[in-house]
Amino acid sequence: MDDRFSLRFESTDRRGEVVRIPSSGLTVGRKPGCTLQLLDNSVSGKHAELRVDGDGVRLVDLGSTNGTRVAGQRVSEARLDDGCTVVFGNVAFVFRDLEADGPALEGELDTAPAGASATAAGDGLERVDASLVARSVQRSPAGLVGVGILVLAAAGLGAWLLLRPAGGAGDVLRAVVPVPGNLLAEGYSFEGDRDPFAAHEAAPAAFLPHGGARHSGAQGLRAELAAGEWAEHRSPTFAARAEREVRAQAALRARGAAFARLGVEFSVAEDADEPRGPITAWAEPVEAGAGFVESAIAAPVPPGYARARVVLRARAPSGEGGAVDADDVSAVEAPAPRRPAAELAGAALDLHGVQPLSASLSRIDRVLVSGIQLTTGSGAGPEDAVPLVARVEGPHIVLAAAPGAPRPARLVLRLEGALAAGGLATTAADGYRTAGAAPEREGVETLLLGRGVNLVRVVLPGPGLVRGGREGAAIVLSAELGNHEPLVRFHLDFSADKGAAEDLAHRARGASGRGELGAAIAAWSELLDRFPYEAALVEEAEATRAKLVQQGLSEVRDLRAEAERARFFALPSLFSAARERALAVAARFAGSEVEAEAGRLAAALETEVVALRRDEDRAERERLAAVLGVLEARGATGLAAEVRARLTQLEGPR
Repeated sequence: MDDRFSLRFESTDRRGEVVRIPSSGLTVGRKPGCTLQLLDNSVSGKHAELRVDGDGVRLVDLGSTNGTRVAGQRVSEARLDDGCTVVFGNVAFVFRDLEADGPALEGELDTAPAGASATAAGDGLERVDASLVARSVQRSPAGLVGVGILVLAAAGLGAWLLLRPAGGAGDVLRAVVPVPGNLLAEGYSFEGDRDPFAAHEAAPAAFLPHGGARHSGAQGLRAELAAGEWAEHRSPTFAARAEREVRAQAALRARGAAFARLGVEFSVAEDADEPRGPITAWAEPVEAGAGFVESAIAAPVPPGYARARVVLRARAPSGEGGAVDADDVSAVEAPAPRRPAAELAGAALDLHGVQPLSASLSRIDRVLVSGIQLTTGSGAGPEDAVPLVARVEGPHIVLAAAPGAPRPARLVLRLEGALAAGGLATTAADGYRTAGAAPEREGVETLLLGRGVNLVRVVLPGPGLVRGGREGAAIVLSAELGNHEPLVRFHLDFSADKGAAEDLAHRARGASGRGELGAAIAAWSELLDRFPYEAALVEEAEATRAKLVQQGLSEVRDLRAEAERARFFALPSLFSAARERALAVAARFAGSEVEAEAGRLAAALETEVVALRRDEDRAERERLAAVLGVLEARGATGLAAEVRARLTQLEGPR
C-alpha cells in the first residue's frame, strides 16, 4: 500500500521529485513537523492532509490562506484520481495511483504513464521526469528504448511548438524575447521551475503557473476567481532611486467577469530611520476581451522611497467569477524629473497611477501623509478608489474626484512619522478638541494634523464622522463625506493667518487685564476655532481659557454655599446680597459658560427672596389683625383706624 500512491513535484526547485503517500497518510504545510514540508510562502503552516482509505486518497484542506486546488478547482475536500493536478498555494503536484486502470509501463509507453510525465521546461522543450527512466530500466530493456524514443520525440515536439499555431484560433506560441535592463530578469515570462513572485497572504485566490496562460514561451500565470475573490502576485523588490521612474509592463488577459491590473508598489528601505506605508501606482484595468493586452505604467519614484516591486492584481465582482492570465512581466528604470501635481508653501502633492487612485503629501523628502484616497466603499483596494485631480487654490491644495468619477463616500489618509507624532485635533460646531491616536467624533469640519513646520489643516467638504486608529507609528484616518461635494482642501500656507491670531491673543490679554473675563474667554475661544495651528498661541489659549472658566465656576460654587447659609437663617436680605453677587459674576464672565451658571443661580436666589418676603408679609398681616381686634374691643377707634390702614396696605388691592 505504501508504494501505491505518490505525489510528484511539478514546480519549485524540487520539480520531478516523487513523494510516496504511506498508508498512514501525510500532512502538508510550511511548518516543521508536517510530513511533507513545503518552504514556500504561499503555503500555510499546516495546509492540508491526505488520508488513505479503502477507496484511495482523500484530500482535506485545513483552512489554508491561499487554498488548495484539484484539477484547477479550489476545494475544501476532494477524492484524488490518478493523474490529477494538486496545487497547495503555489506549489503544484501530480497525484499517481499505480493500481489505477490504464496501460502498464511494461513494454510500451503511454503519453501519461503512471509515475512519470513529460512536462514543459523553461526553454520551451518537453522535459521527461527522471523517475520514468529509472522505472523503465528496472522493468524491461524495451522500456529503455521506449524512453529514448519519447525523449527524442519530446525534443522535436518542443522545437516544433515554438513555430506552429497552438491549435486555438490566434493562439500562436511566441519565443520569449528578453527585455534589455529588465529588473525582473529572473522571473520574466515565468518559464523557470521556480516563480520568484510571492502571493499576497490575505488573498483568497492566487496566481499559479499554467500552460494555458502563456503569452510567450511554455507557460504564464493564471488566477481562477470565484465571485468576489481577488488575487495579488508581487515581484521581489529592487532599488528605486530619486528622480527616476519605474516603467513596468505585462501581458494581461481577463475572462468572464474578472479584470486585471498592473501596478508598481514603492516602499522604504528596511533600515530606514522613519517607516512609511507603501505607495502603489496602478495602470488602467484590463477587462475581459478577445486576448492579451499589453498593460504598461511609468511610475515616478515618490520622495523618500527607495525600493519598488511590480504587482499583478486580479479581481472578480461579487456576482460572478472569472480568470486572469499574466505573462511577460518586466520593469526597467529611466530618468524622470519629479513633477508634483500641486505645490504650495514648500509642500507638494503627488498623484500616483495612470488614472491616479491615490496621492501623497510631502515636504522635501519627508512624506507627511500617504495613502490619500477617495473611495466608494470600505475596501482599500484600487477597485474602490476613484480617480483624483489636484490644483492650488489660494492657501490650499485642493484634491477632488475626477470629473465623471463615481461619487466617493469617504476620505482615507495615513499620517506618517513627524505628522503622526505631532498630535491630532478636530474642530466641529461645538469647537476645538484634541484627539488621541484612535479618534472618533461626529460633525467634524476640519482636521489639524501635526504642528509647527509640519502642520497640515485638512478642510472637509462638510461635517462628517471621523474615525482613526494607529498602525505602528502611523495613524490611519477615515472621514465620511456624506452628500457633500467630493473634494478636500489641504491648508498649508498659514502666513496670512498669523497676524490675525496674534491680534486675537492681544485682545484676550487686554480683556483679562480690565477684568472683562467673559470677553477674554470669548477671544481665546475664537482663536482656537479659527487658528488652532499657531502652536504657542494655542497652548496659551487652552491654558488661559481653562483657568478663567475654572475661576468663574469656583466663584459660582462659593455663591451657592452662601445661599445655603441664607436658607438656614431664612433672611431675605442674605438671599438678596447673594443674588447681587451672582449677577456681578455673570456680568464679568458675559458670553461664556460661567455667565450661564451664574445667571441660573441668580434666578434661583430671586425665587427664594420672593418666597421669604411673602411669608414675612403673611406673618405681619396676622399680627396686625390680632392687634386690630384688641383695639376695637377696647374702643380705641383712633389707633384701630391706623392699624386698619396698615393692614389694608399689606393686603394690597383686592
